[in-house]
Amino acid sequence: MVFTVPLTLGEYCYSNIVEMRPCIFFIVFIGCSMFVHACKTMPEKTEQEQASSPCCVFTAQPQKQKDVLHPSGEKKGSVEVAYEVLVAGNHGKGLTTSVLETQEELDRLYALIYGGKGVKAPKIDFTRKKVAAVFAGPFNTGGYGIKLYSAMQTKNTLEAVFHVTAPGPSEIVTQAFTTPCLIVSMDVPPSTRISIKTQGPVTKKF
Repeated sequence: MVFTVPLTLGEYCYSNIVEMRPCIFFIVFIGCSMFVHACKTMPEKTEQEQASSPCCVFTAQPQKQKDVLHPSGEKKGSVEVAYEVLVAGNHGKGLTTSVLETQEELDRLYALIYGGKGVKAPKIDFTRKKVAAVFAGPFNTGGYGIKLYSAMQTKNTLEAVFHVTAPGPSEIVTQAFTTPCLIVSMDVPPSTRISIKTQGPVTKKF
């Protein structure tokens, strides 16, 4: 007569897991494959969609210069107008800083930046806005950018200062020529002139 020793609960579960291990591996493999496929097929925004929607909208934020410091250690200036970032990137090759006062000028600038990619300029109400297009470079590497530093009203002139930022000493950047640009619309009436100045490592004369 043969006597069998009953399995404990732990031994029973372990034996079942060992028998089902190939099935478990197969299920996990199928699940991972479906997840990777779903990630690859997720719709991404096209360059046209990214350009047609503004990056950021900012309201006027006047600040006392003694209250806020710029990351570089300099005192941050006041921004006395509302503005909207239209383009921020490295699209400035062969272009110079300018102030645009008509929709036709903005359309031509977008055509120069994006070529035949079908990216259209946003519609701007130039009866109460103007567009500042700021370009810098070329630089030997990536990591450079442009930010609005201050915008101060003086009589009939808006003095806008843009800061050209450089990559940090330990920052990993692309080894290619880059020409950063920043295009912003500003809430100013047609009678207000916009004066553009730049700070930082600018290699072009505007």
